[in-house]
Amino acid sequence: MKGKAIVTAVLVMLSAPAVLGETATVGGVTYDFTSPATATVVLGDNFYAGTLTIPEQVNGHTVTALSAGAFNGCHSLKAVNLPSTLTTIGDYAFNGCDSLTSIIIPGQVSTIGNHAFALCKKLTTLALPDAVTAIGDYAFFGCSSLTQIDLGEGVASVGYRAFHGCQMLQSIVVAEGNTHLKSAGGVLYTADGATLLAGPRRQSSRRDVTVPSTVRHIAPYACHTLSLTRTLTLPEGLLTIGERAFAGSTLIKEVTLPASLTALGVDAFDGCTALTRVTCEAVDPLPLNGYFSPFGFFTDLGRFTLIVPRGASAAYRAASVWRDFGTIIEVGTAGVGDVNGDGEVSLADVTALVALVLDEPMPPDYSGRADVNGDGETSVADVTNLTTLILQQ
Repeated sequence: MKGKAIVTAVLVMLSAPAVLGETATVGGVTYDFTSPATATVVLGDNFYAGTLTIPEQVNGHTVTALSAGAFNGCHSLKAVNLPSTLTTIGDYAFNGCDSLTSIIIPGQVSTIGNHAFALCKKLTTLALPDAVTAIGDYAFFGCSSLTQIDLGEGVASVGYRAFHGCQMLQSIVVAEGNTHLKSAGGVLYTADGATLLAGPRRQSSRRDVTVPSTVRHIAPYACHTLSLTRTLTLPEGLLTIGERAFAGSTLIKEVTLPASLTALGVDAFDGCTALTRVTCEAVDPLPLNGYFSPFGFFTDLGRFTLIVPRGASAAYRAASVWRDFGTIIEVGTAGVGDVNGDGEVSLADVTALVALVLDEPMPPDYSGRADVNGDGETSVADVTNLTTLILQQ
């Protein structure tokens, strides 16, 4: 009898008319009647646990939204069955639900709010329906078990750091009919290929990564903490690299910055602990601020080698941040460094350079390729720089 009475009470709650602005709690979930016809899930707290089912209607009102923080911090919530009538998942709706293992987003949902699924550490896959047009800032931040996310045809914008901290993410897949975004090899780009939005951390299984020639902008945090990349090649035509774009990529050893680059974001390469060699193809140094260095404020640039075009070393030695590099070497048009002219830079060139420094008789053309650091003379400093260059190859 007692059980029947409870069921009856719930049915009454689900069918009885409600007054606009009132709230009702059904099955442990609180709803706000936001219009004469709709209801919103509200009042999230950390007591929601196990599996919850949100009905399509409550007290004659259609459930259309999860309000901001609806299930924020529900650490014991494992699964939620969402109604097909849902259109909005608000900010922080499932933030911190670190026991949530799976969820199906209904087909009418059009908005994924800021931090909506942030720190849902057990989510492994997620598919966004075609109706979704916008993904909020930090929407999937810290979803450390997420391996794949599928974006529907309608997604037009991806928020700031939306996939930051998704350490196991291998692939971002975009529906073929999407006219705003595209994916190639699991990497997310704008449809025209001009902006690289997110390069999944686990996508970097290749030791050598080449950014496509169409890319003009790399978004902030886009390739944060690449896992296995050692050599990074950026295309000529690239204009901007956003803040912390490659930060924490601990195995990157060398990077070439194209002459087309106009902006290099703060901490873009911060925490790249293996990075020791940077090549700048621009004759004129890119202006940098020492307090907002792309290599990190506390990074010891004294252990780095900077390779610049022939005739550009003086400008780099006078420029903020660049002048802090321990070794600055000129290379390029005259085959500088290839002292013996055999087509490669090797220990044989060091031997030839030492001979020149000691004034031993050598072929005349050797001298033209011996001024490795571009200071106008052949000296022990050139031997040191050339040795460093070879050791870092």
